Formats: sequence, structure tokens, C-alpha cells
Amino acid sequence: MGHYFVKRLVTLALDRKDKEREMASSLLSNFYAEVISADQMQKGFARLVESIDDLVLDVPDAVELLSLFIARGVVDDVLPPACTSRWAAGAPEGSNLAALKHKVDLHLAARHSAERMLRCWGSGAGQSYAETKERIAKVCYCY
Repeated sequence: MGHYFVKRLVTLALDRKDKEREMASSLLSNFYAEVISADQMQKGFARLVESIDDLVLDVPDAVELLSLFIARGVVDDVLPPACTSRWAAGAPEGSNLAALKHKVDLHLAARHSAERMLRCWGSGAGQSYAETKERIAKVCYCY
């Protein structure tokens, strides 16, 4: 059931603004291990990756946005760094899946990638605990 929540949360966040994407990333990071197991988190993202062609039809920049979610997940230690290689194994050159893997690899290989990924949706990183807790409560209320 946790994998469905992950897929649904990210899918809904793709159509939103950066503020909501940041809240979704924070929520996934805070739910990891205590509410959503590592296997369920990986399974949810795997389902997103499998449906990348459908996501692109609804959200034209889904490849870029999903690559940011995955790279952020790796930086937050929610996803293992090798996950995209496993998910994109055998992807044909020029496909959305190959482009997704390439973008994730670029984000993670960039200089100061951890800091960039923490701020990929804007200035949400570096908040106090109380601010983060309040934002997560708002996200839970919305979803």
C-alpha cells in the first residue's frame, strides 16, 4: 500500500508548483522507514519510472521533474544510488526512460549535487524543525 501512496503523491506533485513539490519531497523523506518501508518506497518510484511514457503525455516536462524527485530521493537517502541503473536497464536509446536515467545521473554527478538537490524546488531546505513539521501537516491535510 505504501508504494501506491508514493506513486500517487509524486504524480499529483508533478502537476503542482515548486512549493508543493518541495512539500512532497519532504513528506517522503520524513515518512521513510517509519511509515513507508524502503521496499515500498523503491517500488513506488519503480512504478513511476515504468509509467514515464504516460506521465509525459499529461506533464510534458515529467522526465525533468521525475529526475529531480529521484535525485532528491537519493540525496535524502530514501533511494539507493544504483536504483536508476536497475530500472533503466535495457532502455532503448532516445526513449523517455533513457533520458530519465541520463538526467538523474547528471543531477547526481554535478558539483555540489547534494546541496543543489536539497534546494531543487526552491528555498525549502534549511527550515527549522517547526516549519518543516507545519508544512508536513499541511501536506497531510491536503492529501
